[in-house]
Amino acid sequence: MWVANHAQIWGRAVELAYDRYLEAMKHRPASVLDSAVEFHLWMASMRMLWRIADRARTDLHLSTIDAAVAAFEQEVDTSELIALRDISQHADDYAVGLGRHPLKAYTADMDRWTDAAQRLRVVLHEAGKPRTLTLVEQSQPRGSAGMRRPRFPAD
Repeated sequence: MWVANHAQIWGRAVELAYDRYLEAMKHRPASVLDSAVEFHLWMASMRMLWRIADRARTDLHLSTIDAAVAAFEQEVDTSELIALRDISQHADDYAVGLGRHPLKAYTADMDRWTDAAQRLRVVLHEAGKPRTLTLVEQSQPRGSAGMRRPRFPAD
């Protein structure tokens, strides 16, 4: 269930930051700060969604998640995403030359990456929903309380 909830939260955060970034870009140069803020929030949200997907792949062992994460990683240059997020969140280290990644011009195809994130979000949300078990009556001996014993169907 955590996968479904967090995929929705971080997938929506990607979408909102992307939309606000595009809106701020329409008003440049007046809203340079706003566009920078939204870009940083978008990067952090993208990274969190991918972390959730990676953990879901490890924890849930579902082929649908494996395929969705692989498709996401084909669309999104994850090494660029990691570097961008790291530089953004550790600007103090980079300012004194202690960053992990080289300071260079990184690129993020926000349109394509956001689309990939939304596709990943949908798969994670569906795959992470709690599963309900239905009781199936069986005509075998009753339990000690005179009730039929529940039998759970195979998944």
